[in-house]
Amino acid sequence: MKTAERSRRVLVLADVPIWTLPGLERFARSGPYATWLKSLVPEFEGTGGLELHWVVFSKEVDQPFTHRVRGQSFHVLPRWKKLLSMVSGYHFEVRRIQSVCDEVEPDLIHAWGSEDVYGWACRNLRFGGPRLFTLQGCLTEYLRIIGGGALFRLQAAYEKPTIRSFSVATAESPQAADLLRAIQPAIDVTIIDYGVDQLFHDQEWSPCREPTLVWVGAVTSRKGILDAVEAFSRPELSHVKLQIVGEGDMLEEMRRKATANVEWLGKLDRIEVAAKLAGAWGFLMPTHADTGPTVVKEARVVGLPVITTTAAGASCYIEDGRSGHVIEPGDVDAMVEGVRSLSSSLDRCLEMGRCNWEETRSSLRSEATAAAFADLYRRLVT
Repeated sequence: MKTAERSRRVLVLADVPIWTLPGLERFARSGPYATWLKSLVPEFEGTGGLELHWVVFSKEVDQPFTHRVRGQSFHVLPRWKKLLSMVSGYHFEVRRIQSVCDEVEPDLIHAWGSEDVYGWACRNLRFGGPRLFTLQGCLTEYLRIIGGGALFRLQAAYEKPTIRSFSVATAESPQAADLLRAIQPAIDVTIIDYGVDQLFHDQEWSPCREPTLVWVGAVTSRKGILDAVEAFSRPELSHVKLQIVGEGDMLEEMRRKATANVEWLGKLDRIEVAAKLAGAWGFLMPTHADTGPTVVKEARVVGLPVITTTAAGASCYIEDGRSGHVIEPGDVDAMVEGVRSLSSSLDRCLEMGRCNWEETRSSLRSEATAAAFADLYRRLVT
């Protein structure tokens, strides 16, 4: 009798937010987790012919454990402090992942990101099968654009040798794909964008009476916070409110410099962020370097027109002058004009928001993202 062929095993190394998993709600809702992975996990449930094993590190555990849910296995591992890990070449973490790899015996390893251990570990594991890399953010590009301190430079130093060790990768935007090829010209890149959480698809856009734009993200120079504060200090925007959602190393400095029409909301949870977007006229993200960001896509899924820059990978979802404005990084004058255009009337705002809205929503569903990754996994293991 012919023996049934076992499912192909995929070992996924990623900062999946473990507190979103049924049974692990006790874990802290903070840390460097890739929040967009939350929506992919349930979509992978029941994926035919594939057995998914996830590896994620947590400072909250002393001993490794495996949690099985939604037809997938999540191997949660303890870790050192980040600085010690980087100085040691992530020696402790690579050993931990190697133990899981030896136990699972995967057919494919998929590493998400170069910001932490996962890409580096995949590069250094004893494993003879195919390896896949996904670029989340490009530290090399961020360092080129805005510089960084010693710790950030150390973190970024791992990126180029990591990416150069892969022959196959995915990226969330054409811009991200170009950044990968700039480091590894021979790499085979498939563009698979990250779907947007159903929470944002379910929001009903209902702009408030007062012209209001929302910013969501880290309050840092890379995200263009200096440009935004300067723009909203201009007299021609005094009637428009800007709500800042987020924290960062420039928060207090920017608070002191900002005018009264800038409101600082601090850190909000995802439900609160979705509600803020649903009540705003538009979204602002004047980033100087980003392969995404995801929140630009979330804003468009809700229905908001968006003002962002050519440095944002997600600018591909904005049709300049129709569903928002795409400006050059640091061009404060263009930002002011974009805000004036968007806030000139509620009818104008609604018209811009509806432009290509349904098409954007359709392209940014998590089930499409999960299906694209599953198809790629199958191609790589056959």
